[in-house]
Amino acid sequence: MASTESGNFELVSDLDSDATSTRSPRAKGTRTSSSASLLDATEKLLASAANRKAKGVVSAPVPLELPLWPEDKRGLPNSLARGALFTAAKDNNREYFKGMKVLTLANVDIVYKGEELRQDDMSVLLTILHLARQRPLTKDDPVQFTAYSFLKEVGWTINGQEYKHLQECFDRLVANQVKVLADGGKAGYAGSLIQSFEWRDSEGKSLSRWKVWFDPKIAGLFTQDSYTLMEWAERKKIGQRSPLALWLHSFLSTHREPIPISVAKYRELSGAKEKSLAGFRLRLKAALQRLKDAGMLDDFEIRNDLVYVVKGRPRLAKKA
Repeated sequence: MASTESGNFELVSDLDSDATSTRSPRAKGTRTSSSASLLDATEKLLASAANRKAKGVVSAPVPLELPLWPEDKRGLPNSLARGALFTAAKDNNREYFKGMKVLTLANVDIVYKGEELRQDDMSVLLTILHLARQRPLTKDDPVQFTAYSFLKEVGWTINGQEYKHLQECFDRLVANQVKVLADGGKAGYAGSLIQSFEWRDSEGKSLSRWKVWFDPKIAGLFTQDSYTLMEWAERKKIGQRSPLALWLHSFLSTHREPIPISVAKYRELSGAKEKSLAGFRLRLKAALQRLKDAGMLDDFEIRNDLVYVVKGRPRLAKKA
Protein backbone atom coordinates (compact mmCIF):
# COMPACT_ATOMS: atom_id res chain seq x y z
CA MET A 1 0.00 0.00 0.00
CA ALA A 2 1.31 3.39 -0.93
CA SER A 3 0.28 6.65 0.66
CA THR A 4 1.17 10.31 0.54
CA GLU A 5 3.64 11.73 3.02
CA SER A 6 0.86 13.46 4.89
CA GLY A 7 -1.11 10.23 5.20
CA ASN A 8 -4.26 11.81 3.80
CA PHE A 9 -4.62 9.28 1.00
CA GLU A 10 -5.12 5.59 1.52
CA LEU A 11 -4.09 4.39 -1.89
CA VAL A 12 -4.44 0.72 -2.81
CA SER A 13 -1.97 -0.73 -5.31
CA ASP A 14 0.29 -3.71 -5.86
CA LEU A 15 2.94 -1.29 -7.07
CA ASP A 16 5.39 0.57 -4.90
CA SER A 17 5.91 3.56 -7.16
CA ASP A 18 8.90 4.91 -5.25
CA ALA A 19 10.69 1.56 -5.42
CA THR A 20 9.88 0.51 -8.96
CA SER A 21 9.63 3.69 -10.98
CA THR A 22 12.67 4.91 -12.86
CA ARG A 23 11.03 8.17 -13.75
CA SER A 24 12.29 11.37 -12.15
CA PRO A 25 10.17 14.42 -11.31
CA ARG A 26 10.02 17.07 -13.98
CA ALA A 27 11.81 20.31 -13.20
CA LYS A 28 9.55 23.05 -11.94
CA GLY A 29 8.70 25.82 -14.34
CA THR A 30 8.84 23.84 -17.60
CA ARG A 31 5.67 24.52 -19.51
CA THR A 32 4.54 25.04 -23.12
CA SER A 33 1.66 24.30 -25.43
CA SER A 34 3.70 22.71 -28.22
CA SER A 35 1.69 20.59 -30.64
CA ALA A 36 4.95 19.17 -32.01
CA SER A 37 5.53 17.31 -28.74
CA LEU A 38 2.20 15.53 -29.09
CA LEU A 39 2.90 14.63 -32.70
CA ASP A 40 6.45 13.45 -32.00
CA ALA A 41 5.25 11.20 -29.17
CA THR A 42 2.59 9.67 -31.40
CA GLU A 43 5.03 9.07 -34.25
CA LYS A 44 7.55 7.40 -31.92
CA LEU A 45 4.89 5.02 -30.59
CA LEU A 46 3.79 4.11 -34.12
CA ALA A 47 7.39 3.60 -35.30
CA SER A 48 8.14 1.39 -32.30
CA ALA A 49 5.04 -0.71 -32.91
CA ALA A 50 5.89 -1.12 -36.61
CA ASN A 51 9.45 -2.15 -35.77
CA ARG A 52 8.29 -4.77 -33.28
CA LYS A 53 5.73 -6.12 -35.75
CA ALA A 54 8.37 -6.41 -38.48
CA LYS A 55 10.59 -8.43 -36.14
CA GLY A 56 7.73 -10.73 -35.23
CA VAL A 57 7.82 -9.67 -31.59
CA VAL A 58 4.59 -10.55 -29.79
CA SER A 59 4.09 -9.21 -26.30
CA ALA A 60 1.64 -7.35 -24.12
CA PRO A 61 1.46 -3.61 -24.90
CA VAL A 62 3.63 -1.39 -22.74
CA PRO A 63 1.31 0.51 -20.38
CA LEU A 64 1.24 4.28 -20.75
CA GLU A 65 2.08 6.36 -17.70
CA LEU A 66 1.73 9.91 -16.50
CA PRO A 67 4.91 11.76 -15.56
CA LEU A 68 5.99 11.41 -11.93
CA TRP A 69 5.87 14.83 -10.29
CA PRO A 70 6.58 15.81 -6.65
CA GLU A 71 4.04 15.26 -3.90
CA ASP A 72 3.37 18.97 -3.32
CA LYS A 73 2.64 19.68 -7.02
CA ARG A 74 -0.22 18.83 -9.35
CA GLY A 75 0.24 18.04 -13.02
CA LEU A 76 -1.98 20.21 -15.21
CA PRO A 77 -2.19 19.97 -19.02
CA ASN A 78 -1.81 23.49 -20.39
CA SER A 79 -4.56 22.89 -22.92
CA LEU A 80 -7.14 22.25 -20.18
CA ALA A 81 -6.25 25.37 -18.18
CA ARG A 82 -5.97 28.09 -20.80
CA GLY A 83 -9.63 28.50 -21.60
CA ALA A 84 -13.23 27.95 -20.59
CA LEU A 85 -13.31 24.14 -20.39
CA PHE A 86 -13.47 24.44 -16.58
CA THR A 87 -15.37 27.67 -16.04
CA ALA A 88 -15.32 30.23 -13.24
CA ALA A 89 -19.12 30.43 -13.07
CA LYS A 90 -20.66 30.29 -9.61
CA ASP A 91 -24.45 30.06 -10.02
CA ASN A 92 -26.39 26.84 -9.50
CA ASN A 93 -27.44 26.37 -13.13
CA ARG A 94 -24.96 24.35 -15.18
CA GLU A 95 -25.38 24.39 -18.93
CA TYR A 96 -25.26 21.30 -21.15
CA PHE A 97 -23.09 21.63 -24.24
CA LYS A 98 -23.69 19.59 -27.40
CA GLY A 99 -20.27 19.89 -28.98
CA MET A 100 -19.13 23.37 -28.02
CA LYS A 101 -15.84 24.73 -29.31
CA VAL A 102 -14.07 25.96 -26.19
CA LEU A 103 -12.54 29.42 -26.25
CA THR A 104 -8.87 29.05 -25.37
CA LEU A 105 -5.50 30.75 -25.69
CA ALA A 106 -3.75 27.41 -26.12
CA ASN A 107 -2.37 26.36 -29.51
CA VAL A 108 -5.02 23.66 -29.74
CA ASP A 109 -8.68 23.23 -30.61
CA ILE A 110 -10.98 21.86 -27.91
CA VAL A 111 -14.50 20.60 -28.54
CA TYR A 112 -16.61 19.61 -25.54
CA LYS A 113 -19.86 17.70 -25.11
CA GLY A 114 -21.38 17.28 -21.65
CA GLU A 115 -22.51 19.13 -18.56
CA GLU A 116 -20.65 22.34 -17.78
CA LEU A 117 -17.43 21.74 -15.85
CA ARG A 118 -16.35 24.14 -13.13
CA GLN A 119 -13.56 24.59 -10.61
CA ASP A 120 -14.84 21.91 -8.24
CA ASP A 121 -14.53 19.44 -11.12
CA MET A 122 -11.04 20.75 -11.85
CA SER A 123 -9.95 20.15 -8.23
CA VAL A 124 -11.26 16.58 -8.41
CA LEU A 125 -9.55 15.91 -11.75
CA LEU A 126 -6.23 17.33 -10.53
CA THR A 127 -6.37 15.13 -7.45
CA ILE A 128 -7.24 11.88 -9.21
CA LEU A 129 -4.57 12.52 -11.86
CA HIS A 130 -2.13 13.03 -8.99
CA LEU A 131 -2.97 9.58 -7.66
CA ALA A 132 -2.88 8.03 -11.12
CA ARG A 133 0.72 9.13 -11.66
CA GLN A 134 1.79 6.37 -9.24
CA ARG A 135 0.80 3.51 -11.55
CA PRO A 136 0.62 2.46 -15.21
CA LEU A 137 -2.68 3.42 -16.83
CA THR A 138 -4.23 0.00 -17.41
CA LYS A 139 -7.73 -1.43 -17.35
CA ASP A 140 -6.74 -3.96 -14.69
CA ASP A 141 -5.38 -1.51 -12.13
CA PRO A 142 -7.85 1.26 -11.22
CA VAL A 143 -6.97 4.10 -8.89
CA GLN A 144 -8.54 3.31 -5.51
CA PHE A 145 -9.06 5.63 -2.55
CA THR A 146 -11.40 6.33 0.34
CA ALA A 147 -13.89 9.13 -0.18
CA TYR A 148 -12.91 10.52 3.22
CA SER A 149 -9.25 10.85 2.27
CA PHE A 150 -10.18 12.42 -1.06
CA LEU A 151 -12.35 15.07 0.58
CA LYS A 152 -9.52 15.84 2.99
CA GLU A 153 -7.09 16.29 0.13
CA VAL A 154 -9.26 18.68 -1.89
CA GLY A 155 -10.04 20.62 1.29
CA TRP A 156 -13.79 20.09 1.39
CA THR A 157 -15.90 19.67 4.51
CA ILE A 158 -16.42 16.08 5.65
CA ASN A 159 -20.19 15.58 5.60
CA GLY A 160 -22.90 13.83 3.63
CA GLN A 161 -23.49 16.79 1.35
CA GLU A 162 -19.86 16.88 0.25
CA TYR A 163 -19.76 13.10 -0.29
CA LYS A 164 -22.66 13.60 -2.72
CA HIS A 165 -20.90 16.61 -4.23
CA LEU A 166 -17.81 14.47 -4.87
CA GLN A 167 -19.90 11.76 -6.55
CA GLU A 168 -21.50 14.38 -8.80
CA CYS A 169 -18.09 15.72 -9.84
CA PHE A 170 -16.92 12.25 -10.80
CA ASP A 171 -20.16 11.65 -12.70
CA ARG A 172 -19.59 14.84 -14.74
CA LEU A 173 -15.98 13.91 -15.46
CA VAL A 174 -17.13 10.53 -16.79
CA ALA A 175 -20.24 11.64 -18.72
CA ASN A 176 -18.53 13.84 -21.29
CA GLN A 177 -16.63 13.79 -24.54
CA VAL A 178 -13.69 16.12 -25.06
CA LYS A 179 -11.51 16.44 -28.14
CA VAL A 180 -8.15 18.15 -27.76
CA LEU A 181 -6.72 18.53 -31.25
CA ALA A 182 -3.24 19.78 -32.09
CA ASP A 183 -1.35 20.22 -35.36
CA GLY A 184 -4.46 20.37 -37.49
CA GLY A 185 -6.03 17.38 -35.80
CA LYS A 186 -3.06 15.03 -36.29
CA ALA A 187 -2.39 14.69 -32.56
CA GLY A 188 -4.20 15.10 -29.26
CA TYR A 189 -6.79 13.25 -27.20
CA ALA A 190 -10.42 12.28 -27.70
CA GLY A 191 -12.52 10.66 -25.00
CA SER A 192 -13.96 11.30 -21.57
CA LEU A 193 -11.76 12.93 -18.95
CA ILE A 194 -12.34 9.90 -16.71
CA GLN A 195 -13.18 6.59 -18.37
CA SER A 196 -15.11 4.97 -15.52
CA PHE A 197 -16.00 5.49 -11.86
CA GLU A 198 -17.41 3.07 -9.27
CA TRP A 199 -18.56 3.84 -5.77
CA ARG A 200 -21.15 1.05 -5.42
CA ASP A 201 -20.93 -2.69 -6.02
CA SER A 202 -23.26 -4.72 -8.23
CA GLU A 203 -25.74 -5.03 -5.36
CA GLY A 204 -25.90 -1.28 -4.79
CA LYS A 205 -23.83 -1.29 -1.60
CA SER A 206 -21.35 1.54 -1.08
CA LEU A 207 -17.73 0.55 -1.63
CA SER A 208 -15.24 1.25 1.13
CA ARG A 209 -12.81 2.34 -1.57
CA TRP A 210 -13.92 4.11 -4.71
CA LYS A 211 -12.42 3.15 -8.06
CA VAL A 212 -11.49 5.28 -11.06
CA TRP A 213 -10.20 4.21 -14.48
CA PHE A 214 -8.52 6.41 -17.09
CA ASP A 215 -8.21 5.91 -20.81
CA PRO A 216 -4.44 5.35 -21.16
CA LYS A 217 -4.39 7.73 -24.14
CA ILE A 218 -4.93 10.64 -21.76
CA ALA A 219 -1.18 10.44 -21.17
CA GLY A 220 -0.94 12.22 -24.53
CA LEU A 221 -1.88 15.44 -22.72
CA PHE A 222 1.25 15.11 -20.57
CA THR A 223 3.97 15.00 -23.21
CA GLN A 224 7.13 16.98 -22.58
CA ASP A 225 6.52 20.74 -22.33
CA SER A 226 2.72 20.42 -22.69
CA TYR A 227 1.87 20.50 -18.99
CA THR A 228 2.59 22.55 -15.88
CA LEU A 229 3.37 21.68 -12.28
CA MET A 230 0.88 23.61 -10.16
CA GLU A 231 1.52 24.61 -6.55
CA TRP A 232 -1.21 22.64 -4.77
CA ALA A 233 -0.88 24.46 -1.44
CA GLU A 234 -1.68 27.76 -3.18
CA ARG A 235 -4.85 26.37 -4.73
CA LYS A 236 -6.02 24.92 -1.41
CA LYS A 237 -5.32 28.23 0.31
CA ILE A 238 -7.56 30.04 -2.17
CA GLY A 239 -10.51 27.85 -1.15
CA GLN A 240 -13.60 26.82 -3.09
CA ARG A 241 -15.62 29.99 -2.54
CA SER A 242 -13.73 31.97 -5.17
CA PRO A 243 -14.02 30.05 -8.45
CA LEU A 244 -12.59 32.93 -10.47
CA ALA A 245 -9.46 33.00 -8.27
CA LEU A 246 -9.14 29.24 -8.77
CA TRP A 247 -9.49 29.62 -12.53
CA LEU A 248 -6.90 32.42 -12.57
CA HIS A 249 -4.54 30.29 -10.50
CA SER A 250 -4.71 27.47 -13.07
CA PHE A 251 -4.49 29.84 -16.03
CA LEU A 252 -1.58 31.90 -14.70
CA SER A 253 0.28 28.80 -13.51
CA THR A 254 0.74 27.84 -17.17
CA HIS A 255 2.39 31.18 -18.03
CA ARG A 256 5.91 32.01 -16.89
CA GLU A 257 5.46 35.71 -17.70
CA PRO A 258 1.76 36.48 -18.30
CA ILE A 259 1.04 39.03 -21.01
CA PRO A 260 -1.48 41.85 -20.42
CA ILE A 261 -5.02 40.69 -21.21
CA SER A 262 -8.17 42.79 -21.30
CA VAL A 263 -10.87 42.47 -18.68
CA ALA A 264 -13.34 41.50 -21.41
CA LYS A 265 -11.03 38.74 -22.64
CA TYR A 266 -10.67 37.35 -19.13
CA ARG A 267 -14.45 37.23 -18.87
CA GLU A 268 -14.63 35.19 -22.09
CA LEU A 269 -11.73 32.85 -21.30
CA SER A 270 -12.99 32.09 -17.79
CA GLY A 271 -16.54 31.35 -18.89
CA ALA A 272 -17.86 33.86 -16.35
CA LYS A 273 -21.54 34.68 -16.76
CA GLU A 274 -21.69 38.31 -15.63
CA LYS A 275 -23.46 40.33 -18.31
CA SER A 276 -22.10 43.53 -16.82
CA LEU A 277 -18.40 44.06 -17.54
CA ALA A 278 -18.25 46.43 -14.57
CA GLY A 279 -19.56 43.68 -12.31
CA PHE A 280 -17.03 41.20 -13.63
CA ARG A 281 -14.23 43.74 -13.23
CA LEU A 282 -15.00 43.99 -9.51
CA ARG A 283 -14.96 40.20 -9.13
CA LEU A 284 -11.74 40.00 -11.12
CA LYS A 285 -10.00 42.52 -8.85
CA ALA A 286 -11.12 40.59 -5.76
CA ALA A 287 -9.88 37.31 -7.28
CA LEU A 288 -6.49 38.80 -8.18
CA GLN A 289 -6.15 40.16 -4.66
CA ARG A 290 -6.88 36.68 -3.33
CA LEU A 291 -4.03 35.30 -5.45
CA LYS A 292 -1.73 38.01 -4.14
CA ASP A 293 -2.70 37.15 -0.57
CA ALA A 294 -1.99 33.47 -1.33
CA GLY A 295 1.53 34.38 -2.45
CA MET A 296 1.14 33.54 -6.12
CA LEU A 297 1.27 37.13 -7.36
CA ASP A 298 3.67 39.85 -6.31
CA ASP A 299 1.40 42.51 -7.76
CA PHE A 300 -1.31 43.28 -10.28
CA GLU A 301 -2.84 46.34 -11.90
CA ILE A 302 -5.82 47.05 -14.12
CA ARG A 303 -4.92 49.99 -16.39
CA ASN A 304 -6.98 51.08 -19.40
CA ASP A 305 -8.93 47.86 -18.88
CA LEU A 306 -5.82 45.74 -19.43
CA VAL A 307 -4.81 43.39 -16.61
CA TYR A 308 -1.10 43.37 -15.74
CA VAL A 309 0.17 40.74 -13.30
CA VAL A 310 3.58 40.08 -11.79
CA LYS A 311 3.99 36.50 -10.63
CA GLY A 312 5.76 35.71 -7.39
CA ARG A 313 9.17 34.09 -7.55
CA PRO A 314 9.44 30.41 -6.57
CA ARG A 315 10.20 29.98 -2.89
CA LEU A 316 13.17 27.86 -1.89
CA ALA A 317 12.61 25.14 0.68
CA LYS A 318 13.87 26.06 4.13
CA LYS A 319 16.89 24.16 5.34
CA ALA A 320 16.51 22.15 8.53
